[in-house]
Amino acid sequence: MTPLVGITVCIDRGQRLRAGADYLYVRRAYAEQVRRAGAEPLLLTPDTSPQRAATSCDAFLITGGDDLPVSFEAGARDAPEHAEDAERIAWERALLAAVSALAKPVLGVCYGMQLINLFCGGTLYRSLGDEHPGGVDHGGGSSTTRHALSHVEASPLLRGLHAGLVVNSCHRQAVRAVAPGFRVTALAGDGIVEAMERAPFYAVEWHPETDPASHGVYDNFVALVREAAAVKAGGAP
Repeated sequence: MTPLVGITVCIDRGQRLRAGADYLYVRRAYAEQVRRAGAEPLLLTPDTSPQRAATSCDAFLITGGDDLPVSFEAGARDAPEHAEDAERIAWERALLAAVSALAKPVLGVCYGMQLINLFCGGTLYRSLGDEHPGGVDHGGGSSTTRHALSHVEASPLLRGLHAGLVVNSCHRQAVRAVAPGFRVTALAGDGIVEAMERAPFYAVEWHPETDPASHGVYDNFVALVREAAAVKAGGAP
């Protein structure tokens, strides 16, 4: 089986790529790692209905992006300074709802992990620099840093990874209250959640697609996708 993995994209409203035109874009490394791990990558546009996307792919990868509100609860008025595009957020929330009903695997990376946490009822730090002072430098914006994972739990997504592994990091926000039912599987030295899971949702806060030391996250995710498909088909993985 060669799984088809749908990859979400960012929306640029004429601010980064070309003035006066909307563009869809994503770092190619996501698709390259999905392909290297043995799956077929498919870029998903918000112009496709979330329901059609959910039924067309075997699994999904929610990529990095800008900042989110700290909560999706009604009445929350906390739009961040560097806010992710509202259309993208709404479309990916609808995609997660459709995928949840089908129990298909989802991998969230950085913003993707934060979005999954909010969607499932958790909360975020609005700004790590302000609300978690004295912690590890997690980067953010145009700044990418590296730090060690201080704790790694046994996890199907993190097979082959270990405490002390140095990963690349680029995020201003992070998980604060973990969504109900999720298990934290990796931490940074300052206690910030670096990985979490509640099948079929899996998530990491760093960027394994650009970090050779943790490329195995993509191999493990594709293996999980194959196992989930085999279970649905009634066969052995």
